[in-house]
Amino acid sequence: MRSSTPWFATGAFALAFMSCPRTVPSVSTVPVAPAGVLATWAAPGSADTVRVLNGGYGSAIARHPKHGDRFFLLTDRGPNYATATEEGVAFPKPDFAPQIGLFVLQGDSLVRQGVITLKDAQCRPLTGLPLPAGRPGATGEVGYAVDGTPLPADTNGVDTEGLVANADGSFWVSDEYGPYLFRVNAEGCTTKRLTAGAGLPRVAAKRRVNRGFEGLTSPDGGKTLVAMFQAPLDNPKAAGRASRLARILVVEPTGATRQYAYLLEDKGFGVSDILWMGGSRYLVLERDGKWIGDSTAVKRFYAIDLKDATDLSDPADGATGRLVDGKTLEELTAGAADPAAALAAAGLRPVSKVLALDIVQAAPGYHHDKLEGATRVSSNTVAIINDDDFGVTEADGGLGTKHAPGSSTPDRNELLLLRVPRP
Repeated sequence: MRSSTPWFATGAFALAFMSCPRTVPSVSTVPVAPAGVLATWAAPGSADTVRVLNGGYGSAIARHPKHGDRFFLLTDRGPNYATATEEGVAFPKPDFAPQIGLFVLQGDSLVRQGVITLKDAQCRPLTGLPLPAGRPGATGEVGYAVDGTPLPADTNGVDTEGLVANADGSFWVSDEYGPYLFRVNAEGCTTKRLTAGAGLPRVAAKRRVNRGFEGLTSPDGGKTLVAMFQAPLDNPKAAGRASRLARILVVEPTGATRQYAYLLEDKGFGVSDILWMGGSRYLVLERDGKWIGDSTAVKRFYAIDLKDATDLSDPADGATGRLVDGKTLEELTAGAADPAAALAAAGLRPVSKVLALDIVQAAPGYHHDKLEGATRVSSNTVAIINDDDFGVTEADGGLGTKHAPGSSTPDRNELLLLRVPRP
């Protein structure tokens, strides 16, 4: 919902939070200005045309490290929808290159002023097409054009989800194919990539399909990385789907790693992002897949602390990670009514967790389903961005327009600003 009078001013909105926090409304929204159409599609024999919007900037958001009125917004792999086959994914714009958009507050809108196309180590544009079968990180998905034509796999395909903006103009990006953590320079060219067994624990390869590194933050300007899996690992699959243990991975500047357990409120929920809040404290955005407006929708910030949590790393770096009496951590907690107690019985402790803000209650007029990106604006204020899926979704086995229930307006990116009470 929008405050009656916009509280921000171009180039100075962040200063308003820090200098006069009590004069700023606790909730405000800023629309992302439309940027045209990527593609159009009309099914044979249909008079209805679906527009693939030039949006999708909702996978992650990072505040510009030097300019308070600017944000970097990240797309995912590109517009797509599930086909009738279990492994099939259709790509209405198969040549789409995942990208970082630079957005600036102008008046009461967030306006795109630049695009950084993500590229491989040879500075060739990446795509979001699935990896070929057999390649480490492959999801088993098969890409198709909207007319059913098979698409080639991409050995360097990425599904980008998390973002850290560094002061030198470079970025760290997280992905949920591999999963990967990779660094790009100011031109978007990959300069470093961490993968399972090569910079990341081998157990990371057990990520659930499309549930890899969804959240990414840094407590020290990109030197240390803190990534979160969206869901429990398929470690093995049956146990992961019955567990509520989502892993947090810390990568130190030395290359050493640590792992911690975060316990979801429900096995059907997932993590969208993580924000560093100072010291060992973080905010985690946990949610379901329902639209705000549904009385049962869940979108919440939880305050967590790593300080007293157990490092769950496996010294041997085995493929299934640390074991307890021969069980993986996912098996140990699968189906447990009290997974914290199951961990405690093994001498292990998850991160502490306290509800910081119920977003549905705080912003009931923010009618979106996928709240995926979040970033700090001030000590107690955060910005959230929704993933609008480029305004498209699956409809009757084909391409349709994505919109909120009861609305005919395509879903669009919209910035939500919230003050988060300190726990």
